[in-house]
Amino acid sequence: MNAHDQIVKELKEILPGTWEYESDCPHLEGTTFGQGRSKERQVYPGICMRWDKIHADGILFTHPSNASSLEITYCAQGRVGWDMHQRSIYLGQGDLAIHPMDCCSESKMNFPSGYYKGITVEFDFEQMESHLVAHFKELGIDLLMIQDRYCRHEVYAIEQNEMIHDIFYLLEKEGQENEVLQKVKIFELLMVLSQTDWTKEKKVDPLEEEQMEIIQKMHDFLIQHYHQRHTIEELARRFLINTSSLKAGFKAVYGMPIAAYMKEYRMHQASEMLRQTDKPVALIAQEVGYTSQSKFSQAFKDVMHVLPNVYRKEYRKNQKEG
Repeated sequence: MNAHDQIVKELKEILPGTWEYESDCPHLEGTTFGQGRSKERQVYPGICMRWDKIHADGILFTHPSNASSLEITYCAQGRVGWDMHQRSIYLGQGDLAIHPMDCCSESKMNFPSGYYKGITVEFDFEQMESHLVAHFKELGIDLLMIQDRYCRHEVYAIEQNEMIHDIFYLLEKEGQENEVLQKVKIFELLMVLSQTDWTKEKKVDPLEEEQMEIIQKMHDFLIQHYHQRHTIEELARRFLINTSSLKAGFKAVYGMPIAAYMKEYRMHQASEMLRQTDKPVALIAQEVGYTSQSKFSQAFKDVMHVLPNVYRKEYRKNQKEG
């Protein structure tokens, strides 16, 4: 089962249009047309950690605007993006975003893959008790220096690397109920923030607002006409954007080139037809834009790792047994 289907399964009991939020340090409000579940824990006074699991195109979050609070988001699965300061930042699996919480007090989190799983850590430096600041200082971590470095009304997005993976991998797998692990990983994260100036590291390039609007309109056009084929040159002429910006912008948002994205989208549409209808495979192939059944079957296997007829047979067998 792929990551998307696993999240759909885990959230199936949540009603559409519902975001469940459990927190012992509540400060968020959120609305969505999809489904979501977030669990938030206070690790120390002024330091909270949240696990998000979302099946939606986006969630509109609101929280107090606080220039002295820092938010760090790790994308474990799917893709996530924000529209901030007339720019858009998108993360893929393993990437990290760092920004003060006055940047996103009323912003929409977008999920181009239709799902997202990740961890957010929030540091409210004003709420941290003096003995905690002193304690971390003794351990070689200067919280005031971290605040000064990152709370500058700027957004930093860091590409996946081994350091990020080592901090968040276990947290994502085992951290929700493990308070000791939470404290250990907070220490590791603060140590890295103290010793590594991520404001100077290689960053995920932001998209300007106008470019973002074009990419979204182009995506909507492609999805509405997914049974048709369009070259990069045709799309560039239609949406008045040069081919280089078109290709780079689409990949920045959706995580893969247009051709690969549309191949996956067509195969997911085909898989739904195989599950929900008795249409012959040859007809389904035509409806998702393939004139050759053999080429469709190979494309389906590339994406779904099984041939179409086998996929339908196994699905129906599981339905009867379930």
